[in-house]
Amino acid sequence: MIAHRTPADRTSCEALVASGANVFEVDLMLAADDEIVLSHDIPFLTSVPWLRHDGLRFMFGRHPVGPPLAAVAELLPSGVEMLLDLKCDRGTEAFRLVRKLLTLGLDPARCYVSSKNWRSMEELEREGFRTWRSVAHPWALKGLLEDDAAPGYAVTVRHPLLTSGPNGTIERLQRLGKVMAWTVNDPQRAGELVAAGVDGVTSDLPAVFSSMSAEVTRRAG
Repeated sequence: MIAHRTPADRTSCEALVASGANVFEVDLMLAADDEIVLSHDIPFLTSVPWLRHDGLRFMFGRHPVGPPLAAVAELLPSGVEMLLDLKCDRGTEAFRLVRKLLTLGLDPARCYVSSKNWRSMEELEREGFRTWRSVAHPWALKGLLEDDAAPGYAVTVRHPLLTSGPNGTIERLQRLGKVMAWTVNDPQRAGELVAAGVDGVTSDLPAVFSSMSAEVTRRAG
């Protein structure tokens, strides 16, 4: 169970763990000084990099601003893992972020890494990181299903695509690794996806984790 946005304080992180979250997603970008920071602000258009957005919130600035990764990692309770979601996923910047990440001395056993630029993660795989191919659009899902790709650790897919695509989509993806669904903020929908066979769910809401934990306990009993 993956917490979509890592909170900025330890108490909130511990509350998510208490509800069932065991992985914390951290969105990573390169700041102006090439430091890796947590930021949800991405360019609205590649042709207009100074206009950035986080959902429906817009701001001006060519470079992201946020706390450094090391400060965020210190907030997390022991025993949980991090999902490092690489938001610099285009062109040479994607590879610069990966190379910078490799200089931080992170423990691959505690970290997953996801990106829409699957090739940029190959060096991380060689260093022992468990990588997740991220899929946001139907054409990316189609390409992944049709590609003779080597299995990885996981694929993480925008959740409507998993049940609106071709029959057997989840089973076909599981040949490439575990299947994670994002971002699911309805407990009923999370239950439907688990019943359909997904291996994990990303959510913003503790209620989703609590509901899933109760379902796992019920099935185990």
